[in-house]
Amino acid sequence: MNYLQEIEGIIAKLNTNGFSAEAELTQQTFRSATNSSELLMSVTHHLLKLTRLDAAINTLVGDEVVKLKKYCRAIGLKVNG
Repeated sequence: MNYLQEIEGIIAKLNTNGFSAEAELTQQTFRSATNSSELLMSVTHHLLKLTRLDAAINTLVGDEVVKLKKYCRAIGLKVNG
């Protein structure tokens, strides 16, 4: 999985569909990571939280976020959510 491309696609979907504040927060989480594992875990955790808190966001990007979570687990990264 190209998780960077997947995350960028999720951010673009959020932006395009009226969730610009959520997209910006996700982008900030993305930018603040210091390595690839931290990036994947922190962004996935953030997105899982967003999908739990907002049904519209879950409908929009929930499937992609679940894919990220499964990818994390497949490579040995534990993500809560």
